[in-house]
Amino acid sequence: MFFMATLLILRFNLGMQATLGLYVLAALVGFTRIYVGAHYPRDVVGGATLGIIWGTLTLLVNPA
Repeated sequence: MFFMATLLILRFNLGMQATLGLYVLAALVGFTRIYVGAHYPRDVVGGATLGIIWGTLTLLVNPA
């Protein structure tokens, strides 16, 4: 979720409200994964961090 949120935000230069909304949605998905016991908190934080990094790097390498 964080990967897609980052791609959408950076690719389409979305405003602050859309940015906040996408990241809140991604965070809620992560929270629910912890809540239902599917992941540990460190899994979600690690996935969010990697998603943001990979999303940013993807657009740096391929800006089209």
